[in-house]
Amino acid sequence: MMRFFRKKWKLIMTSVVVLNFSLSVYAVFLTSGQKRIYTIGVNRLTDSFTQGLNNTKLSKDEQSSLLINFARGLDSSLSQFNAKGGVLMMEEAVLSGGLDITDQVAANIKREIENHEK
Repeated sequence: MMRFFRKKWKLIMTSVVVLNFSLSVYAVFLTSGQKRIYTIGVNRLTDSFTQGLNNTKLSKDEQSSLLINFARGLDSSLSQFNAKGGVLMMEEAVLSGGLDITDQVAANIKREIENHEK
């Protein structure tokens, strides 16, 4: 048996290096294919919106229109992040590692409301 290893050590070492390299490339491929986790503070968004809405002197129809546009903006924004192939979760459900998109979603909602008001 030892005689086999002495004669074939170059082949064995080359095989080990190639196998190690192949496993490393495969590991990098697997980790790059994982989905990104996005978190959103839905409670913060809705609380902020309802407080702002309550502080206005708008009619019920105007408030309803704003609420519909808020919902459209939220749906549109969440669809954009979902289309990127990410996993979207409420911030309360994620302990760490998620990318908070609440501010981006709020900006998208504001844009959506402004576009529908025109």
